[in-house]
Amino acid sequence: MAKSAEMNAKNIAAQFRRMVEAETFTPTDDTGTFAEQDFFTQLGWFTNQIEARLKKNTPSPDVLAMMVAAGGSMLKIDTNAAINKAYEIWQAGNVKIRAATLCSREEIEENLSQVGSEFRLGAWNKKKDGSDRINLEFVPFIRLCIPDHTEDELKTLYRDYIEETHPGEKKLNREDIQSRLREKTGSRFLPEALYTEGHQIVSWWMKRESFDPLSF
Repeated sequence: MAKSAEMNAKNIAAQFRRMVEAETFTPTDDTGTFAEQDFFTQLGWFTNQIEARLKKNTPSPDVLAMMVAAGGSMLKIDTNAAINKAYEIWQAGNVKIRAATLCSREEIEENLSQVGSEFRLGAWNKKKDGSDRINLEFVPFIRLCIPDHTEDELKTLYRDYIEETHPGEKKLNREDIQSRLREKTGSRFLPEALYTEGHQIVSWWMKRESFDPLSF
C-alpha cells in the first residue's frame, strides 16, 4: 500500500494534537465521568496516551552528552563509564516518567468504553496537499478501526467481523464472506461510513479477547 495512504498512530496523534492546540477551552474538573468531560479535555487525554507510547526509549545525543559531562565530572570516572552511568540514570528516569504518563489498563478500558468509537474514528488522514480526503480505500478505512495490523491481518479480521455480526442475515458461508470482502476492497468509504459501519467494527473489535486497550 502506498505510504501516503497509511493511517498510523503517529498520524493520529499529530492530527489530534493539532486539534487540541487550535482550540481554546477551559478544562473541567474530574468529578464527573470521562464521558462528561469537555470534548477537548478528552481529546487531550487520548493524545497524551498515544504520544506516550510513541516516545523512543533512548535519550537524544545532546541530552546524553550533557549527562555524561555532569556525571563524569562529579563521579570522577572515565568517559565510557560516565556514558554507561548516564544511560542507566536516564533509563530509570524514563521509566518513572512513563509510569506517571501512562494510565492503568483499568482506566484506559473505562475511558475507551465511554468514547472509544468516536475517538478511534475521528482521525481521517489528509491528502498530500493538506486538504481533507473525500474518500478512503478499504485497508486504510479498516486500519482506522483496527490499528497496527498488516493488510492480510485486517482482511482476516474483517471476515471474522462479517461472520460474527450479521445475525439478521442468512448464515454466510466462506464464499459469501469472500465475495463481501472483494466488494468492500473495491469500494470507497465516505466519511459517513465511519459512524455507521465503522462504529460497528470498532464496537465489535473492542469486545474481542485479543483487544488490548494499552495499545489502543
